[in-house]
Amino acid sequence: MRVLVIAAHPDDELLGVGGTILYFKAKGYTVDIAICGEGRGDSLDNKFDTLPMLRIIQWVEKKWNQHDLVLTHSHTDINIDHRIIAEATMTAFRPISDVKEIWGYYTPSSTEWNFHKQFSPNIFVNISQFIDQKIKMLYEQYPDEMREYPHPRSERAIRATAEYFGSVSNLEYAEVFELVRRTIG
Repeated sequence: MRVLVIAAHPDDELLGVGGTILYFKAKGYTVDIAICGEGRGDSLDNKFDTLPMLRIIQWVEKKWNQHDLVLTHSHTDINIDHRIIAEATMTAFRPISDVKEIWGYYTPSSTEWNFHKQFSPNIFVNISQFIDQKIKMLYEQYPDEMREYPHPRSERAIRATAEYFGSVSNLEYAEVFELVRRTIG
């Protein structure tokens, strides 16, 4: 299985799906990461709302083909860059592409802060054996993005969120997703 994680900004991939990336790699899946915003190589500008949507869609289509599963931001996030990337992902990987599934992921300090739109997870990935490694990677790769509790990007809040989502799915720790699209056959 080939998995693509699309993130608007550097740090979103670990905050949202760091444990799931580790889970999939442990299963032997190929995991590619596309960070669209500033900070990584030939990326797009960080101000996605100033760019034509077609440019973003074409960047995604051109660089990231032939995956079975795509993980992207939730369309309910409060961060406009996240919502734009979610919309571009849906367009870039329309049902005529090779992509069979698209999942929207929860990003701490973005998904839960949109009080007008509710994130409703229906996919739970067991990250119990990866929670410590996820937090270690966040501190190693993005120390300036980590905050003190009670901020959602604090170690304590990240653990508590994963523990909460784990508890509602009979797991110790979980990362959560909304199934956006699944093609069978």
